[in-house]
Amino acid sequence: SVMATEDSVTDGGSTTLEKVFFALQPVTVSAVRELRQAPCQEQGLLTAHVDLDISNTSLSYCTADNADLLPENDPELVQWFAAALDAEAYLDRHMSFSVNEGVESAKKPWAPCTVRDALVRYLDLTQLPGKKVLMQLGAFLPCAEARGVLEKLLEDPEALKSLHAAEYQMSFREFWVVYLSGIEIDLSAFLQLCPRQKIRPYTISSSSKATPKTISITCSMVVTPLDKTS
Repeated sequence: SVMATEDSVTDGGSTTLEKVFFALQPVTVSAVRELRQAPCQEQGLLTAHVDLDISNTSLSYCTADNADLLPENDPELVQWFAAALDAEAYLDRHMSFSVNEGVESAKKPWAPCTVRDALVRYLDLTQLPGKKVLMQLGAFLPCAEARGVLEKLLEDPEALKSLHAAEYQMSFREFWVVYLSGIEIDLSAFLQLCPRQKIRPYTISSSSKATPKTISITCSMVVTPLDKTS
């Protein structure tokens, strides 16, 4: 990910997730190799060894430390949300946040960047948001009937639980298509409401004495069969 570089925003973030954005540094993936003798993507049988080059950063580590990685959203998913928000023409424009006068506790959620960078790095466009955010998004539906359907769904604990259940795994995009179609929300409102991307901690598998400028991690693919009958 990208570390904040401007003096005015190096102490940003109003939440724990946002504060992390200002401590991250970009690194280079120097090597990736498959560890399984018979890998199979369809069955989730993939385990990769990944080397991260930290020689051009101020990072250091100790053996068995955690490496906190910030994932990026798929470019196709970013393009889809940009179209849904009518923001395709603004993807490569730079943006920043302003803090209202008198609101001393408010801080910028991330450093100035392009709209594309914000959608790629800082927002979770994959995971279905929780009830509070979905209710806030529902307020931007111009159709009273559509708002009513959404409110009824979100007030049903069992229905809400099933949307987040592992066997269904309804994505944010799928929910948007089904329940938020026709929403009238501008980009700035979406940027404020959308949940922030979360870091992924990985235990470092390399030795800081043997490779002080290379961090190695091992990661596997996880496959969850979906219930296609419901």
